[in-house]
Amino acid sequence: MRITLFRMVLIPAFCACIYQYTPGDAYLRYAAVGLFVVAAISDWLDGMIARRWNQHSLLGARLDPMADKLMVNLGFIFLAANSGMEPHLPRWFPVFILGRDVVMVLGAHLIFKVYTAVRIEPRTAGKANTFFQIVCMVAFLLGVSFARGVMWITVGAGLVSLFDYISVGIAQARERSREAVA
Repeated sequence: MRITLFRMVLIPAFCACIYQYTPGDAYLRYAAVGLFVVAAISDWLDGMIARRWNQHSLLGARLDPMADKLMVNLGFIFLAANSGMEPHLPRWFPVFILGRDVVMVLGAHLIFKVYTAVRIEPRTAGKANTFFQIVCMVAFLLGVSFARGVMWITVGAGLVSLFDYISVGIAQARERSREAVA
């Protein structure tokens, strides 16, 4: 859990680098990329340590995904808000990313409230979406020419994973309904 807390401490520094960036301050872009990479490596390390030494806690299970989502969502918000970033991330993009997450959380909550049990398991489409979000973040932070192309691939991956999780949620709801009737 200490590693997760470390990642959460990185978030304000990461956002500050993006917020303070102006075209003459390229070092801030690289500092943001460095912080993002350190956060990603520490997330991987945290998971590896937890699995290897069977160190799991309820608080850690809640904070770990929260740290990941905060880093990505706030990063996209700050990128879109900084008009000095080229290429510029459209302002609708963080709304799309956050909206997708909200729909998924509300859907899982609804299934849980109605049917009490929800099985949320990582899916291939969700992992691909996360991968493209990371690539998109780094592409815009580095200002590469193909960043907008990666953004559109990320939108596609987000839609595919959203509909995949919705279909799994509907299937779980139907299964629970049949069990309740039987």
